[in-house]
Amino acid sequence: MSVKAVLIGFGNVGKALLKELIERGLGIEVAGAISSRGGVLIEDNEDLRALYELAVSDLNLSKHPRFRHGFSIDELVGKVCPDLAYIVIPPSYRTGEPNRSIYYKLVGSGVSIITADKTVLALGYREFMDYATKRKVFVGYRATVAAGTPFTDAAEGLRGREVKYFRAMFNVTTNYIISLMEQGLTYEEAVKKAIEAKLAEPDPTVDTHGWDLAAKVAIMASILTGENVTISDIRREPLEKVPAGEVAEGPRKGYRIRYLGVADLERRRYYVGPEKLPLNSPLASLTGMFSGAEFIVEGERMVIIGPAGPAWRTAKVMITDTMEYLWWLRLYRS
Repeated sequence: MSVKAVLIGFGNVGKALLKELIERGLGIEVAGAISSRGGVLIEDNEDLRALYELAVSDLNLSKHPRFRHGFSIDELVGKVCPDLAYIVIPPSYRTGEPNRSIYYKLVGSGVSIITADKTVLALGYREFMDYATKRKVFVGYRATVAAGTPFTDAAEGLRGREVKYFRAMFNVTTNYIISLMEQGLTYEEAVKKAIEAKLAEPDPTVDTHGWDLAAKVAIMASILTGENVTISDIRREPLEKVPAGEVAEGPRKGYRIRYLGVADLERRRYYVGPEKLPLNSPLASLTGMFSGAEFIVEGERMVIIGPAGPAWRTAKVMITDTMEYLWWLRLYRS
């Protein structure tokens, strides 16, 4: 069964995903790719080979011999008529655009989606999923929450259970910054190092002001409750409000500060910000590229800990969604 697919976004995750798709031989025909500057139509094996070489060499899509400046998503979808779109573009939490328009145009055209971008699900999970269901398309979103560990699968598996509360450490950038502050660096010095290590963007506030973590909490809470929990429902406290000295002294005083997302599902209260955890807390011990979540389910604690990104792992999680899509397709077409 051949599936015609397009790749929307050609950054680190997009390149890693393309390599996975080509090397795995899952029957996914990559028929086009697009970036912020333009796009490429893949018309033969030579075009595909050139795209693969760009991914392997970590070069921009504009280096492709068939690259067209200004080539739009509407043109790409119109010419390719894809079955599936992989979305790996930066988030846009403040306005939702152009991400929201992209998603709704694709689904409105009957195109299924596998995404690593959190924007639309964090701004209206229930609304979008209902729309996709009506259009009879598949939506895969495992890569939106701490890709590498199946937290969204856990949330789906807990639907209908008495989940009153969860808290999660889903942002490795802030954890890295905190670990440097524990070593005596100032907040500004730690953020600079995070940028140099390419764990944070040049504008790190997406992480340090809680946008990324709030988006993940919104998605998880929406899955668990079946309601629309959005970023605007979540109170955010910037990491920089914690004195560096308090972070550094914490382990000696029996606690660690972690940047957490907290969801009180009973009271519908949601918060993202720094919290003190005792040293024996599972989330307090997390370091490096690891994420974790602690649920209170029917009065008992359930803890899930596992690896997060980087890009290659996010791509592999999107392959998991691809395999589920192919299974869904067999059932849907039978």
